Amino acid sequence: DLAGGEPPWRNIGSDANDDRSLCAADDVTESAALPWLLISATPGKLNSNQISGDISLPVQLSSFSAKGGDRRVDLFWITHSEVNNLGFIIERRTDPDSNFIEIDHYLTCDKLKGQGNSSASKKYKYADISVFNGLKYIYRLVDVDVNGNKTYHPTITVIPRATKVELKDVNEGGFPLEYNLKQNYPNPFNPGTYIRFNLPESDEILLAVYNITGTKIITLYDGYLAAGFYELQWNGINEYGNQVSPGVYFYTFISDNYYASRKMVYLK
Repeated sequence: DLAGGEPPWRNIGSDANDDRSLCAADDVTESAALPWLLISATPGKLNSNQISGDISLPVQLSSFSAKGGDRRVDLFWITHSEVNNLGFIIERRTDPDSNFIEIDHYLTCDKLKGQGNSSASKKYKYADISVFNGLKYIYRLVDVDVNGNKTYHPTITVIPRATKVELKDVNEGGFPLEYNLKQNYPNPFNPGTYIRFNLPESDEILLAVYNITGTKIITLYDGYLAAGFYELQWNGINEYGNQVSPGVYFYTFISDNYYASRKMVYLK
């Protein structure tokens, strides 16, 4: 019997055996004088002794990504849903064997505040401008619920770089009829060369430079573009902002609808 009160109540439906269900069981009680009483479970509330099994997370992430720029790293993440989420903490380290260091907190940055309870998708963005070009950084995203519990999400790695490639829309009249990755000019070159390509339709592309062994040297463009004629310049700088060695290189265009590669020679 439960303590106190008349008539006495007896709990017949609580999760007394700690069966580690996903949420606390409905609480069903009975009385000698009154009908049964059902107290509904709280969705998502774990049993007090639950330490394993199918435990639902307060924040369901759809994605977590990073993009390195000139002395900055932009972090992007999307939540599918949030339950009792106060906000996020951003942690960072440079050595895989070192401890993570907190670089920002939802209490000091409004952009990191959570949505509380929400079943709607939410996009977040955070810029870390306390980095150096050429260093590898490892980031970890942490969410904090209303009870102070922390959930640590998988890490991502990114290298900020100094190289800035300016992409120009070269208007040649109308729109191209087909994809075309043109030969760079001048070729051979030093210190820089121009690369042109045509897009007959809007597309997401990857344009990158590789050395003769197939190692990627630098990503010239990675993203979505509208149909048009485009041109960019490469000045022989690698992903870390350093000058490459003289030799043969290949620039490659990749999209869902087109693939092409051209050879170029960088002179001393």
